Order: sequence, then C-alpha cells, then structure tokens
Amino acid sequence: MIAQIERAIAAVAIAGGELKYPALWVAYDGEEAPERLDAGVYRRRATFVVAVAAEQWLNIAFTRSKAETGLPGAWQLADDVWALLVDQDLGLPISPLQPGAIRPEIDDGGLTACHIEFTTWFIASTVPTESLGDYLHHHIDWDVEPHGNVQPPLPADEADVRDDVLLPGPSQPA
Repeated sequence: MIAQIERAIAAVAIAGGELKYPALWVAYDGEEAPERLDAGVYRRRATFVVAVAAEQWLNIAFTRSKAETGLPGAWQLADDVWALLVDQDLGLPISPLQPGAIRPEIDDGGLTACHIEFTTWFIASTVPTESLGDYLHHHIDWDVEPHGNVQPPLPADEADVRDDVLLPGPSQPA
C-alpha cells in the first residue's frame, strides 16, 4: 500500500501540465503505531513527504546573477502541490490526504527546496499463512566476501552462510 500511495501522489502532482518545476520527489516518512480494530485488522496512519526544488527563491522572473527564467519558485510549487493533494484519496482505499507542515530544506545560492507533509490512514489486515503458499519456507545461501566459495547452481553445499526462515502454516506447526 505504501508504494501505491507514493506513486499516486507523484502522478497527481505531475498530471495536467499545470505545474512547471525543475524537481519533485515523494517519500514515505513513516507511521505511528497502528491502532488495532479487530483480530488481525489495524488502522495504519502513514506520513508522506513531497519535496520540491527550484533554482530561484520567488515565483516570478528575476535576476540574481542568472538570466530571468520565469519559472515558479519552490514556494509556489509547494503551494501548487498542497492545493492539488489536500483532501485527495488518489483513487485508493485510504482516507483523504491531510496536510502537515511545510518546511524549508535548502536555501543556498539560488537553489531552494522545501517539503510538504501529508498524512493518511488505511485499513490493513494480517495475511493468513495459508495464503502465503510456497513462501512458508524461505532459504538463502549467502556468499560472504572475500571467501566467495559459492558456485552456481544454488543452493550449494559450500555456502558461506545458510539461512532458512520457516513460517508456521498448514504443514508446519507453530
């Protein structure tokens, strides 16, 4: 769900051709402890950050040892992104995005960057181990440098380190 929300925020922020900007990034910024609603059902509250950057401070053309660009500055970009994303659910099963802090990150030599926080919540359920199928047993052979004694095909008997993760399931007792 986190990756879907990141992609959806970026798609809305760059859609329509209205925004003219040099840079925009979307990043997952973590979440609070989930709220348990029922057995295996949780409400997760996630925060995302949209960072924008521009090579000028103001949103008007100006000269500061550079040619006039006429491009919007970082603060105009932040306002535009804010207006585009506030109260949007992005077509996903999430609560509408709620705005958070807008903070400057860089103001150095004509480059300005700031970030805008957005928070949403969504319902997440634990996955029953029966639906994991073949993933109930995960085996890894590690080749630890500089030893390098693992040869294809893997798994090899001479792996530097072997690891097996067994999840409880229908054929594996808890």
